[in-house]
Parts: sequence; C-alpha cells; structure tokens
Amino acid sequence: MGGAGSGEFDATYGHNLINPRKQYKFEGDISSKLIIGECRAPVYIRLGVLESDEHIIQTVAHEISEIEEARYAMKVLTSGRTFLDKTRPNIKGNWHYDAVIAGDQAVNAFRTRIK
Repeated sequence: MGGAGSGEFDATYGHNLINPRKQYKFEGDISSKLIIGECRAPVYIRLGVLESDEHIIQTVAHEISEIEEARYAMKVLTSGRTFLDKTRPNIKGNWHYDAVIAGDQAVNAFRTRIK
C-alpha cells in the first residue's frame, strides 16, 4: 500500500510553504485557531484520493499520524529544516515513514471490518 501516489502528494496539512531557514511552532504555523477558539490543522486532500474508500482511509490516517507527531514535537520552536527532514519519504523512523505504516494499518483494519 504505502505508495499509492503517482509522484504528487495525496494530501498536505498546515502551512505548506516551509522555509528550512525559519523557525516554526505547531500552534500558529501548522494549526490555527478557529472562530470557536479550538486549534485545528487543515488537511488539503488531492481530489483523486476521493475516488476510493481505501485511498481516503490511508491518506487521512497518514496525515493524522504526521499531525500528531508534529503537535507533540513542535510545542517549541522547531527549524523548518527539521520539519522537512521529518516529513521526507522513505527514511525509517521519521514522521512520514511512521505515517505510511499507520495508513496501511488503517486500511487493513477497514478491510477486516468489511469482510
């Protein structure tokens, strides 16, 4: 599963223009306050993802996994370089790698439930 994309991103979240030379915090840079006062991180999903239940599940679970890692790690100022490194694909142990596993587990759970 984990590589369903065709070279383009299936989804992105938060601030999409990360500068490796700047510092970021989760609250305010990745998430923002809604009118009702809650912090949320927006997720932008590529339209083609919505054509398959399994692709939706994998993509949303993946993004939630990365967002949760960022929420924990970026309570303090974090360099854009660190953020970009943690979200690069195919690096075992980084946020993106773990998110691919989380997405695949969510799809497997879905498949088990619909049998």
